[in-house]
Amino acid sequence: MGCLRSGFYFVFSLLAAAVCIVVGVFFGSFITLFNSTSQGVSISAPLDVVQANPTGALIGGGVGAVLGLLIMVRMMKRASDITWLKREGTRISAAVTKIERKSESYHSGNTTQYRTYYIVVAKWFDPRTRQTCTFRSDRRNFFPRNYPVGSNISVLIDPQNSGRYFVEF
Repeated sequence: MGCLRSGFYFVFSLLAAAVCIVVGVFFGSFITLFNSTSQGVSISAPLDVVQANPTGALIGGGVGAVLGLLIMVRMMKRASDITWLKREGTRISAAVTKIERKSESYHSGNTTQYRTYYIVVAKWFDPRTRQTCTFRSDRRNFFPRNYPVGSNISVLIDPQNSGRYFVEF
């Protein structure tokens, strides 16, 4: 299962990196074109301006590649952490304190659509450190009916660092 998770995160992060590079090239080309028009170059052939001076596109693509690489590293680290926690972590039971309902908008063609997701928030008292730890699940596209407020949810934690966790459901 860990290999499948890592593969999914890798493919998804490659896609995110490619999108960052394309957006970076686009904005870099736009900046080159804008800079050329401010210097009095005719805008009748914008592709000629970008082809004659591809510096902006290269810089934008480079910035996009760096951002894409950072996204890849973060996603692969998260997949690795989850795999490690499933293998070596300590399973605890935390009390669900609330379920956060969040919405975000995205554009599809000419319309704005909304996507709703849910985050389970749970608390656990650590008898070793005598501190209350708060855990937040990853985003879920469905309402977690099996975990109403007051119920218990399984959380995998790193015994040495309770800040490294994974809420299971």
